[in-house]
Amino acid sequence: MPHRPETNSSRGVTWERLRKDIDSGLTGDKVNFPDPAAAPLGTDSEAAGVPTDPTAISDAHRYETRNLKAPKQDRGAALYLTFIVTIGCFLGIALTLSR
Repeated sequence: MPHRPETNSSRGVTWERLRKDIDSGLTGDKVNFPDPAAAPLGTDSEAAGVPTDPTAISDAHRYETRNLKAPKQDRGAALYLTFIVTIGCFLGIALTLSR
């Protein structure tokens, strides 16, 4: 089931939700581990009573999670398969030339 961001009906996706998605590894650019931020995403502004435009937060969330819709490929498996095929080709050529 695809990840659905937590929303607040009056504000949409929040900076806190985006930060949690990034920290949990859902955006694909880091591992699942909390990252203490010196300047947290927008939460300081929200706490000061100057909230960010909800459209900007939604745009940021959409940008950060844009690659989640595409299936992740296992590059290790592809590299391993390429290596095995290459070795097989070299062995085949070596056996052919040794005759």
